[in-house]
Amino acid sequence: MFEKQLWQHAASSLNEFADFISEALKGPVTIEDATHRLLAYSGHPQVTDGARTATIMGRRVPEEVIHRLWNEGVIPSLHQQNEPISISAIDEIGLGTRMAVAVKEKQTVIGYIWVVEGDTPFSEEAKEDLHSAAVVCGQRFRQQLHPRNPAQQDQQEYFWRLLTGDETDEQAVEHQILRFFPGRAQQFSIVVIEFSERLEHNAWEQLNYLLTISQQVKVMLKTYDQHQAILMLYGLESRNIEATISAFLRQMHRVWQERYGDTLMAIAASEICHRYTEVAGGYSQALTMLDLKKQVRQLPSHYYFLHEAGYYRFFPVLLQRWDEETFTHPSLKNLFDYDAENETELLSTLYIYLSEDCNVNAAAKILHVHPNTLSYRLKRMQAIAGIRLNTAHEKWTLLLELELLKEKQTSQL
Repeated sequence: MFEKQLWQHAASSLNEFADFISEALKGPVTIEDATHRLLAYSGHPQVTDGARTATIMGRRVPEEVIHRLWNEGVIPSLHQQNEPISISAIDEIGLGTRMAVAVKEKQTVIGYIWVVEGDTPFSEEAKEDLHSAAVVCGQRFRQQLHPRNPAQQDQQEYFWRLLTGDETDEQAVEHQILRFFPGRAQQFSIVVIEFSERLEHNAWEQLNYLLTISQQVKVMLKTYDQHQAILMLYGLESRNIEATISAFLRQMHRVWQERYGDTLMAIAASEICHRYTEVAGGYSQALTMLDLKKQVRQLPSHYYFLHEAGYYRFFPVLLQRWDEETFTHPSLKNLFDYDAENETELLSTLYIYLSEDCNVNAAAKILHVHPNTLSYRLKRMQAIAGIRLNTAHEKWTLLLELELLKEKQTSQL
């Protein structure tokens, strides 16, 4: 009887379908798509919670709720099984006790149904009813949400025309992009994400999932090529788009590693673009930064923009020149020989001191020594190698020499 009524309500609006499930299971219902975008919700005359209210207000599940549900193993469990699961309250994110089920098509998740627990705990019969609701809802989703591929293919093809510089008329490009993406983004960046293996359907869908649930950035256009995903991103925080994009990329890299392993190798981004005809140049900048990350092992993974690389930008040329020369900086050679003879670490101490902009306290903290101990070591360096760190030229010359030496040693390991 219940399943027959479900099919009857499925023919009406999705909100009425949610209301029917809510009435049958005695708890407020939300229905979401695979990226946690709110599709429908029931009334909630008796109970609700903060997470559900925030979802309805924002038309999407809050990002911190999604990440917490992943970390708690809730969403992975929904993906792995077809039956509804019970979820204990998580007060820190405003999540009350509830029951949930994934809506699937051939074991691919295409949505979710969530039911907040009312005054009485859910029974086994309620779980069976929610499972039936997921089956019926899957049929409804397939009717409503499928025919998108042709439009997506058009967007990818047009994006490639921008990336290769085939489009040079700013007004014409803006007109075309407005067809794909309503509203003009004043600032954006071209981001290239490189994976250790060829991007297949599952990895592409996983990446799209992380991009879609973000409430920091939006994707205007996207495509992929072999091992690389290429994105046109803009930040929802317009006052500092670079910081917004950087924070998102760092978080995405961490989340990818936690959920999917170490297949994401590196991320690079263009400087912030203001015109659509800058896309090709931005793409070239991102590829340059990506190549730099492969060549310079010391470049931190969370540096995404070319200007963040600083003097590392010139390392490939400098290393080649360094290999061709027989010159060795005499002060550093003296310190190297002294360390070898006396089993000291003056050379590494000097590197950390210079890296910390000659801040004694900061360097001493990293070295786990007292500032007075570091000051003594610096005096020993002066006596042994004649080092005088009283000009910016002297400091940066020694730091650059040490950076090149470290990069060379790292590449030989």
